[in-house]
Amino acid sequence: METFTPPRARSKPLPGRLAATLGASLGILAIAAYVVQFSAHMWTVPWYLPILGSIAAALLLLALVMRPSWKRAFLVLMFGTIAAGEWAFLLSFTLLPPYTGPVAVGQPMPSFRSMAANGQPFTNESLRADRATVMTFFRGRW
Repeated sequence: METFTPPRARSKPLPGRLAATLGASLGILAIAAYVVQFSAHMWTVPWYLPILGSIAAALLLLALVMRPSWKRAFLVLMFGTIAAGEWAFLLSFTLLPPYTGPVAVGQPMPSFRSMAANGQPFTNESLRADRATVMTFFRGRW
């Protein structure tokens, strides 16, 4: 005699699980990519970091809306704070000083402060001498 075995009920995936997994993975991947870039001494601006962090936070927020839980709320808070810090850090370093106009011939050079290649401070006072001085700016990639 054959016994009857009821079909197994398929468990439904939890709502938002894909978004939560993708968001957390994307956030961790972005940080890992920056660590690799930093350890490889590639000194380019990592614009991908706050962008991917924001996308990760948005996906986690979507997962939290689909199924609220304290774990998802914690992940949204964590990755959202990291993304906000990344944006603040990058945008604060890309601000240029206010433009005061070109230096006119015969006028004194405006005061400035910078760092020389040897690490010593370099200011407009460093240029004061009895001889004519030419200053050339070179913006290179190091």
